[in-house]
Amino acid sequence: LNTSILLALVLASFGWERTDALFGIAIAFYIFWSAISIVREAGAVLMDTELSPEISEQMQQLVCEVPGVHGCHDFRTRVSGTRWFVQLHLELPGELPLSQAHDLCVAVENAI
Repeated sequence: LNTSILLALVLASFGWERTDALFGIAIAFYIFWSAISIVREAGAVLMDTELSPEISEQMQQLVCEVPGVHGCHDFRTRVSGTRWFVQLHLELPGELPLSQAHDLCVAVENAI
């Protein structure tokens, strides 16, 4: 931006006065486009967008690779700011004691 301003001033000093206005319009469009990009990114952060399908699939594979886990369902992910959130239901054996089920949940969390 600074270079274009200096270039417009140099060209105007050589008699090309209209270039200053053209460079000004171009800079205004650039600033407008940057503002739209910032609003889009901020909106995505505020709306808690979902992680990409590839990342979600990798996480599901990691969950299913933990010994003792039969599977998972209702898998949901979201991004809030710089943090990722994962929500899922684990499929575990019904006769599993609660303490062991908790240990498996911790193992799944560490795997992700």
